[in-house]
Amino acid sequence: MQAQSLTATSGRELGSGASRRLRAAGRVPGVVYGKEREATPLSVEWPSLRAILANGGTNALVNLDLDGEELLTLIYDVQRDPVKLSINHIDFLVVAAGQPIQVAVPLRLDGVAEQVGRRGAVVEQQLNELQVLAPPSAIPSELVLDITEMTLEVNLTVQDLDLPERVELVDVDDDQILAVAKKTRATLALERENARKEAGEFDEEEGEGGEGAPDEGGEE
Repeated sequence: MQAQSLTATSGRELGSGASRRLRAAGRVPGVVYGKEREATPLSVEWPSLRAILANGGTNALVNLDLDGEELLTLIYDVQRDPVKLSINHIDFLVVAAGQPIQVAVPLRLDGVAEQVGRRGAVVEQQLNELQVLAPPSAIPSELVLDITEMTLEVNLTVQDLDLPERVELVDVDDDQILAVAKKTRATLALERENARKEAGEFDEEEGEGGEGAPDEGGEE
């Protein structure tokens, strides 16, 4: 991942009221911090930040110009308004270029599982993100799981992921399930109805909502 440049200004006024005024003026309040650096409140222009998020996602690598000081940072946390989904606050973490760090990376399912669809089932994603360990420049914007060859009988696990170079998964078991195929309610209802028909529990006319007589000697 290539670092993108962003200019920030420190010395912003703290407090919810001050933050609202900043956002109204087209800026986003935030903070930058690191292992050997105290947290510094700052603000950045929203249009510039929006472009970075569009290109690099929530784990974008950023060359942050803070009042003339150049800092290599990672967008570490983004707080959004739960209704408007606008960004309320953003955290930048100071990183070293070659030192691996642990971050959460979004997981996306890719492809069409035709064998699953033909069986009247759908694919359900079990995890939305995974923890990875990687150098800042190697952190992916997302992890992609190909479900094209998925079947109803076989779940996909972390072992089915094609990880980028220098990226390792952490805090997850090798057999952690990422995607499962489940039959829809409509499919299960149809299978139950067909099973009852094969067992002779009701005739075709009754199954279609008619008033046919029940089978003699039939059991409920």
